[in-house]
Amino acid sequence: MRSLVALSIAALVGACAKGSVPLGPEDDDDFGAGGDGGEEVLSFGGSDGSGGDPSNPCPTGLSRCGPSCVDVTESPLHCGGCFAPCAMRQICVGGSCVAGSMTTTSASTGATSSVAASSAASSGSGGGGAGCHPLNPAAVCGSGSHCVPQTSGVGQCLAPAGFGTQYFNCFGPTDCAPIYDCITTPYATSYCMQWCSSDFDCSGYPSDTCIGIDPPLYAHGVQWGVCYDGLP
Repeated sequence: MRSLVALSIAALVGACAKGSVPLGPEDDDDFGAGGDGGEEVLSFGGSDGSGGDPSNPCPTGLSRCGPSCVDVTESPLHCGGCFAPCAMRQICVGGSCVAGSMTTTSASTGATSSVAASSAASSGSGGGGAGCHPLNPAAVCGSGSHCVPQTSGVGQCLAPAGFGTQYFNCFGPTDCAPIYDCITTPYATSYCMQWCSSDFDCSGYPSDTCIGIDPPLYAHGVQWGVCYDGLP
């Protein structure tokens, strides 16, 4: 996943909406693996020219790519065909890789920000003091509150927080738990996403990276984004 983002949304999406449908273990007979320098390399059989396996059909609209059924029109790992990944900071739209952009609207900022495909790990501290910490809002804001990064560099408290965690469908930040904000993706879907200042903060979500926001948002002396996998 990537750098900074924020959103507001409508419905909780399952594995299909996020781009893949896991198949059962019995469907993995043709799953092969190899290694080089400690990195696992996967190989899959198929005669349809796209890496799919015709002996293991997928639901209409999905293609078999390795052990999963995926939508090659929106999967950044299989964009336009199996095993055709998009570059870092790109998303898959209509089977083509394009630069990603997202928006965030928080009651405390009163503004909507476009999300650039830049890394949240970039340096910078913004203006003002440290304020609250997005991943530890209770220390300054109290229990059940958010700490929302600002362009000024001083995070602002927002209450009440909800209970939604990563990829929970939301309409606003109060639908999300304290360390998450409601983010709208380029696909017009909205989910709770965890704040992050680097990919390390997203380690609990193996498919996610930290995505950055433009204009940059800061709090506690660093730039902040959200953990995101690039899927709808």
